[in-house]
Amino acid sequence: MFISRKSSRIITKVIIIAMLVATFALQFEFKASAAPSYNVTGVVCSPEGANVRAGASTATKKVTYLKKGTKVTILREHFTTNSTALTKKWFYISANGHNGFIRADLVNKVVHNKANTLWATDDLNFRQTPGTNGERKGAFSKGESFYTVLPATAAGSKATWYKVRVNNTFYYVVGSYVTFSKPSDGAASVTTSKKVVSGDTANPNVQQSAASQKVAADAVAWAIKIANDNSFHYGNGHHAHHNGCYFCNTQPSSKKKYVVGWEKTYCCNPFVHAAYAHGGKDQTMLKVCKNYGSYDWEYLKTHNKLFAKLGHPAKESLKKGDVLCLDGHMAMYIGDGKLVEAGFEDDGKKYSSSWNNSISVSTLTDRRYRGFTHVYRYIGKN
Repeated sequence: MFISRKSSRIITKVIIIAMLVATFALQFEFKASAAPSYNVTGVVCSPEGANVRAGASTATKKVTYLKKGTKVTILREHFTTNSTALTKKWFYISANGHNGFIRADLVNKVVHNKANTLWATDDLNFRQTPGTNGERKGAFSKGESFYTVLPATAAGSKATWYKVRVNNTFYYVVGSYVTFSKPSDGAASVTTSKKVVSGDTANPNVQQSAASQKVAADAVAWAIKIANDNSFHYGNGHHAHHNGCYFCNTQPSSKKKYVVGWEKTYCCNPFVHAAYAHGGKDQTMLKVCKNYGSYDWEYLKTHNKLFAKLGHPAKESLKKGDVLCLDGHMAMYIGDGKLVEAGFEDDGKKYSSSWNNSISVSTLTDRRYRGFTHVYRYIGKN
């Protein structure tokens, strides 16, 4: 069959257009399936109406004004503090062709019309408010599914959190340990795709040299020795010091008269520092230990990089010397499923049962481990 040159050009153009349309359709389908959609609505309830602003603050530029009764679509929650008060939370909304922020107490009749399924890529805490300072209310297990209704932002952070539904109550989980795609064989296939943020590593087997392993082992041996020496006790009670190190002679003497055996007390954070300083003999840790005002784990992670942050790996992958952290507490893993920590208030009576157990070795149960939010591993100055 003969086809003219003109007809051939027309056919070629039609084929190209069809291919472009098909490609666009595939891209649109992929984006639509990959990106979760939300359908949360509310109504402006303030009698005076409400201003929509460019940021989560009354100091930011006014975008538009909405009358009382105006329906809004809520796209995200933004917390300005760790408080659950509605006056401290803002909604990022869409209404009348405008997007912007409106204070949460100015909106009522909030309806969550659709929930997206999330899967935990590791054991995962859910909290009262977004952010690691939010009160922990429970935990999802690795591979467990649950429902999310909105993304959220914690105060002072750019990390994405998700508002999730647990037994008809809403809590928040961090976005770096979840996925919207169901793993094919449980959560095992998801762990390798865990989002890595703030210098974290998703690999629990981070490289640790033989020299670093020895430092960690020596730190563990020192910590166990102190725990078994009943002349030492916990250092964060009314009769003890919060900071300072007995071996560095840095505990403040101003409170000596209030403390029983004042020179032999350790709080959780200084205890771990002292273990690596005096047991592991790490010189950087020794400098920090001598400066009792600098017991700040984030300071060490950010500036000295002696420890690699592992996130929350499987308990079975923990190694001797790993440091387990949560808001306000720190403990050291010593192997064989056990912890050593300075962490239990005592009665101030020397060699009493509570005194002797205030710095102690204990079993790390699965439930206890889920309560820790992240783990650090000593790698030294690689």
